[in-house]
Amino acid sequence: GGSGNIRRVCKCMAAGVKPAESDDVFPLGLAILVSANLLANAASFTVIFPFVGWMVMDLTGCSAEEAGYYAGWVASGMMVGRTISAVPWGWLSDRWGRRPVLVWGNAGIALSAVLFGLSESLGTAVLA
Repeated sequence: GGSGNIRRVCKCMAAGVKPAESDDVFPLGLAILVSANLLANAASFTVIFPFVGWMVMDLTGCSAEEAGYYAGWVASGMMVGRTISAVPWGWLSDRWGRRPVLVWGNAGIALSAVLFGLSESLGTAVLA
């Protein structure tokens, strides 16, 4: 795996030995995939801020002053869900490997975004 290559390169460097050519190659494709994953993850959270207040007013019929309070609950619900699920995702990553967990994690983010967009109540939006 990738971490084995890093360990091998670090051991070679510590011993003063140049690692084999194959160990010098930077995994550009993997770096792009991980960067895209991080960007999608950050975007899925921050994209809601321009419209979540309007969405809350539409779903609840509350005033603009109250919408900020409830919009905070929606944003907090997203971060609490991510916090609670971080340890199980880490456990699954250790058990199944990073790639399947990244793929399923991205699928979960996409599904959550669709469910959030189709929410017809504040509770559904918070749970999505």
